Amino acid sequence: MDTTATPPTHNHTEHFPHTLHSKSSKKKHCFNFLSSNYTSIHSTLPLITIKYPLFISRKKKQSNIQQMEYNITVQHKSKKLVFDDLNQDTTINALALKIQEQTTIPPSLQKLIYKGKKLNLLQTEQTLGDVLGKTKKVKMTLIGSTTNDIISSTTLGRKTKTQKGGEESKEKESDNNTWEHANVVRKIQPHFEEAKKQSNFVTGDKGKNEPLPKSIDHIFNDSAESVRVVFQVDKREVWIASKEQTRKVSFDEVRNVKVEAIPEQDEYTAIGFQIGTDPNKDVEWYFFIPKQFEKSIRYTLLGNLSFPFLHSSS
Repeated sequence: MDTTATPPTHNHTEHFPHTLHSKSSKKKHCFNFLSSNYTSIHSTLPLITIKYPLFISRKKKQSNIQQMEYNITVQHKSKKLVFDDLNQDTTINALALKIQEQTTIPPSLQKLIYKGKKLNLLQTEQTLGDVLGKTKKVKMTLIGSTTNDIISSTTLGRKTKTQKGGEESKEKESDNNTWEHANVVRKIQPHFEEAKKQSNFVTGDKGKNEPLPKSIDHIFNDSAESVRVVFQVDKREVWIASKEQTRKVSFDEVRNVKVEAIPEQDEYTAIGFQIGTDPNKDVEWYFFIPKQFEKSIRYTLLGNLSFPFLHSSS
C-alpha cells in the first residue's frame, strides 16, 4: 500500500485573486467587494446627520468704528460753557484752547477738574477718549483767572491815590478798622516784631518779584500762630508746619489764591488759600508773607509752574 500522501491541490486564484490580476483588476475587485457588502455595513452603522457643511466660507466682518462724540459742560464761576463738537480723538490741549476762546484764560492758567482730579491741559498727545472713555455727557469744573484778573486782584482792599506833579501813586486802606483781618493782625503784630530779630527772617521787598523759595518762616495763620510754609513743587504739595502738626495740601486741592494788602505794611501781604468750594468760608489766611513772593506763590499753586517766574534752586 502506497503510504506516500499526495499533497492537496489548492486553487490560489480563489483565495488570492490579487496575485493573478493587474492593478486595474485589483481596483475592480475592491469596488465589487465594497458594493456587495454595502448593505451589511450600512445596517450596522448608526445614522449620522451632518448639520453643517465641512467647509464654510466666512466673510471677514468689516468693523464700522464710529467716532465717540462728547457733550462736555464746563462750569466756570456762574457760567456754563458747553462743547458738543468734540470726539474721542480731540486732545486735552485742544479742549483747553477752546476754553480759552470763550474765557480768554490761557491753558497755563486753567485748572480743569474732572471727577476730583486735575487734567493736564498742556498734554498734547492725551485725548478725550483716553480720559472719558465711553461717558458721552461730561461735567467739569474750571478754576482759573485771566492774567489781567490776577494782576488786578493783588490790589484788593486798596485804594489808589495819584498825587499831583507826576508823583508815584500810593496805596492805602480807606479804613483800617473795617478790614476783616484787622483784629487778627493786631494780635500778630508783637509776634511779628519779635520774628524780625531772628537770623532766618526774610525782609519783605515790594519792589521785586522773586522766584518761589523752598520755604518761608515766620508767617502767621489766622490764630496768630507762627508757621513755616514749605513748597514741595516736585510733589505738587504745600506743607504748612506749626508747633503741633504739619499739614500737607495738594496743589489740586487749592481752588483759588486770594491776596490782600496789610494796612501800613506795604512790604508784606496776606494770602488766602481756598481749599473748599465756598469762596468765603473755605479760605485759610496767612499773614506777613514777604511781598516779593506774592506772585510766584499764586502762580505756582494755581498750576502754572513756569510763568512768569522760575523756581529757586536754593
